[in-house]
Amino acid sequence: MVSRLFCPLRSPCPRSSAIGLIAMATAFSAAPATLAQSPPQPTQEHRELAKEAGVWDARMKIYVAPEVPPLESEATETCTMLGPFWLVSVFEGSMAGTPFTGHGQTTFDPRAGEWVSTWIDSLAPTLMTSRGTYDPATRTATYQGDTVDWMTGQPKQVKMTLTYTDDDHKEFRMHERPAAGAADWAKMLEISYTRR
Repeated sequence: MVSRLFCPLRSPCPRSSAIGLIAMATAFSAAPATLAQSPPQPTQEHRELAKEAGVWDARMKIYVAPEVPPLESEATETCTMLGPFWLVSVFEGSMAGTPFTGHGQTTFDPRAGEWVSTWIDSLAPTLMTSRGTYDPATRTATYQGDTVDWMTGQPKQVKMTLTYTDDDHKEFRMHERPAAGAADWAKMLEISYTRR
């Protein structure tokens, strides 16, 4: 009985490598059947999302504390579609005088029946994920998600609304609270967008 097989990169191959090669061969033999299936098709939600592609001027108000007037600044958001499903945004501006770049990814998950979004930026080493719904009557998307407060290291919850006042204007609001369960949401950010 042969306990080892020939391996072109090293000889002899252990039995576990042979099993791995057999598993890969099996997977590749099934690939043509998988590729023959029709790919997912964009839904009406994805077609609506694509309308957001373009360049937007943003006027921000950042709320650092209830007793302090908000910090104001301007930024630019460039939105492009990644295929027919994902809207990818690049947000560039400054926060409190510090240059700032953020990247957002948004799509509609038809299996879950909800919107999905992620966010990363140059000010924090944390990922924010959120899920939400869209109300066509008010043209408002409402998301709720989780992240980590990079200053305290503690988990926090975020709630965001994005209201389309028309095809060329939108209003974004973001609130936060500690994940430990504080009842009140604190206003964190407001952004007014105008399409170029």
